[in-house]
Amino acid sequence: MNTAFSMSFLSMLAMELSENITDLLLTGGQYHVHQPYYWFALACSLVAGFVVPLPYNYYKLKKYNKACH
Repeated sequence: MNTAFSMSFLSMLAMELSENITDLLLTGGQYHVHQPYYWFALACSLVAGFVVPLPYNYYKLKKYNKACH
């Protein structure tokens, strides 16, 4: 239970922070949905949100010898 909570909480925290920081750095909060640059920034922030917590999740799964499936 503790491992699942720490992985979930820390992963989501890292994901949200990286997505928001990436979005803020790329757009400054000034672009709207109908502008093409918005979609580019969204794609970049989603990639950042996936990549940033990946090493931690991989480490935790290896440490406790768990599988993702």
